[in-house]
Amino acid sequence: MMPLILAAALLVPTTAPAPAATTTRACRLVYTLQRAGFTGRDVRIGWAVVMRESGGQARQVTNGKDAGLFQVNMPTHPQYTRAQLLDGPTNARIARRIVAREGWRPWGLNRGGTGVDARDYAGIWSQWRIDHWIWEPYAYWRARFPRGC
Repeated sequence: MMPLILAAALLVPTTAPAPAATTTRACRLVYTLQRAGFTGRDVRIGWAVVMRESGGQARQVTNGKDAGLFQVNMPTHPQYTRAQLLDGPTNARIARRIVAREGWRPWGLNRGGTGVDARDYAGIWSQWRIDHWIWEPYAYWRARFPRGC
């Protein structure tokens, strides 16, 4: 009888496990944004932008010129190295500086992230493309912001 009691005692955790939500990739991304200086609604906007732009992949490079979580355009921001842009936390801090100066316009959104600011795309992209490549993917991810992080 004694070995059975000992075995049962070994199976009882001594500390509560971390909630599953805090260990998810989505929540790690939320924490990266918060550590980069995003606060309030900008955390949710930033999360949706990152998911739209890179799928949360810090080492993503598109067209050889847009890099990192936020797909920061390298020719537009030559002050940053490729290595800096491909480091998730650094890319988030760079994006935070850009947002502080320009709002969310570089990502096609108005300052509050509640609509499209397509001035930079006017004459280049059709309204259909703006809606389907900027707004709808952003709105999709914004609605899926992870709760409980």
